[in-house]
Formats: sequence, C-alpha cells, structure tokens
Amino acid sequence: NNRYATLELAERMLEAHKRGYWQATPQGVDRLKTMILDIETWLE
Repeated sequence: NNRYATLELAERMLEAHKRGYWQATPQGVDRLKTMILDIETWLE
C-alpha cells in the first residue's frame, strides 16, 4: 500500500463531497476523515 497515494485519494474524495460533486453517506464521510487522520498520524 502506498499511504501517500491513499491519503491523496481520500482527501480528494472528501473535497468532492464538500463541493457537492459526490454524495457520500455520513458514515462514509466519517470513515474518510478517520482514514485521513490515521494516515497523517502514521506519516509523522
């Protein structure tokens, strides 16, 4: 797994949701946010 690529993809998906381009469930958004935080913590 390339964590940098995964982080970039998750951030793009969250941005698309915020802009209204992608409709995610609240659980999906929470999961993306958690994934982003977990990866950022791992990369530090």
